[in-house]
Amino acid sequence: MQTTNDMSTEEQSIAQCFMQAQFLYRSIDLIASTDPSYKSTINKAIESLRNVQSLVATQSIFSDNEIVDDIHTVDLQLVLSFVYLGIVMLMQSFPTDTSSTELDRIRYRISLLNDAKKQFDTYLQYIENFGLFNDTQPDTASSPAVSIMQQRRDAKIQKYKREKDIKARIKDLEVICFGKPVPDHISNLLSTNTDNKLSNKVWKLKEDVDEDVHRSLVLCMIDYYNGQATEHLESIREELSLLSDRLSSISRQQSNPNKENERKEQDSTWKLDKMAKNLPLLSSSGKPLRPFVLTSKRDEIAKSVFRPGHNLPTMSIDEYLHREMERGNFLQGGANSDEATKKKVIDDANEIAIDLETYKARQWDDFKDDNPKGWGNRGGNIG
Repeated sequence: MQTTNDMSTEEQSIAQCFMQAQFLYRSIDLIASTDPSYKSTINKAIESLRNVQSLVATQSIFSDNEIVDDIHTVDLQLVLSFVYLGIVMLMQSFPTDTSSTELDRIRYRISLLNDAKKQFDTYLQYIENFGLFNDTQPDTASSPAVSIMQQRRDAKIQKYKREKDIKARIKDLEVICFGKPVPDHISNLLSTNTDNKLSNKVWKLKEDVDEDVHRSLVLCMIDYYNGQATEHLESIREELSLLSDRLSSISRQQSNPNKENERKEQDSTWKLDKMAKNLPLLSSSGKPLRPFVLTSKRDEIAKSVFRPGHNLPTMSIDEYLHREMERGNFLQGGANSDEATKKKVIDDANEIAIDLETYKARQWDDFKDDNPKGWGNRGGNIG
């Protein structure tokens, strides 16, 4: 089986340039953005990646009629230089210049985004020409029972799981090809080489690495950055749309500054919080002169939507009677009261009380005999 170390001197030169550029690209993530060497590393990475692309174009490494099986592994990995360069370009910031205006920064950013977009488009075009990953897109077929938001969510979950598996596969293959994970190699190089230059004795494949293993690593890297390029293109389109709108707004302001000043002045006059609070609510023309709050029965109507048409009881009958008695709305006493109907208990040993009660009873009987029931109404009821 052929190994990746069996290559011509010309191929070794291109491969070394690519490994140098790849080292600079991957070392950016390990350098803090506040480090003085951060911007210089980005510039060196861009220069090295452009050098690789120049060699690819000069030597016609890729052809339109070639598929992935026709390309050598050492040449196949060179296609990553396009996506690397696009990502590094997005890391660039506007040069520090106190005389620059917002319009200058927007134009610089738009130019940067367009250059990065070209790199991503070129990378995806090469992948399409090679016939790679045509069936790896998430299944987002529309279904009447599934909403669009649910489809997007499921697609993102599938994409995240797939990228996680690819990254784990890449890490395992890098250990096989280089002896340990690539970030460890980069950390060692950054700590021992102050000029951030690649050491060929450290950054190279193991001598016993099989061609198929190295090819699997390159294909996994291409597959992973296929998703990254798609995400970056979507983000670039959104940012370009926002920047174009802002650029048009600034152009309108500069073309007609008087109208813009009038609009700002008119808007400032409607800021009620800056006006005096002792003014009347409205002017004679109907313009508000001080803050006010609009009130309505909207909340009350909303609360009565799911209620019966009649008023529900707010208290029980016992609670109502108790409250009415406290208010004095009930008459107490009278013939039907408990005190009137309550019979007096007489002690059997008290003979005087017994005699008085017997005397009262006899008088009542005599009265009833002398005055029969209805006797006093006979005269009034005649004829």
